[in-house]
Amino acid sequence: MTAKTSVDSVRMEMISEMKILIPEISEQKLIVEFFKEKDRLIVLYQQKLEKLQQIKQALLSKMFVSSVS
Repeated sequence: MTAKTSVDSVRMEMISEMKILIPEISEQKLIVEFFKEKDRLIVLYQQKLEKLQQIKQALLSKMFVSSVS
């Protein structure tokens, strides 16, 4: 079962006897929890970034209003 640099096609007989390793359910659950936590952190950091951008805009707005008056 070798392949050249580009495979012309994949046929059932090429993959039907392949062993595919699948983690135990407990490990799959740990992987899911890991990625859920990463997703949660991404959302938190996105929210923090949005707040900081709003603060930046407000400060810039105040800075330019103050210098004109």
